[in-house]
Amino acid sequence: MGGRCFVIYPELLEVGELLPPDSALDGENRDRAGWRARLDAMQMRLHPAEAASASSRLRFPLSSIAFDVLAWKGEQVNKLPLGKRRARSSE
Repeated sequence: MGGRCFVIYPELLEVGELLPPDSALDGENRDRAGWRARLDAMQMRLHPAEAASASSRLRFPLSSIAFDVLAWKGEQVNKLPLGKRRARSSE
């Protein structure tokens, strides 16, 4: 999906801009209408006509939830204990 992902889900780019360079999170994206994932709403934005539409972001808003830190400032931290990963991400 590559760069096309950011065209369809520009919210993901916004999340990435909050991270330090060379950092990665593990998480999931959900329909913002509720805390349960609505795959059908997210898939609607994959349709070519919807993907280019700014209004699709309003009709099918997306939020991201991070569960874990995989890389932080270029260092692979996913093998470290959870407490140390959290400490790195709060720097």
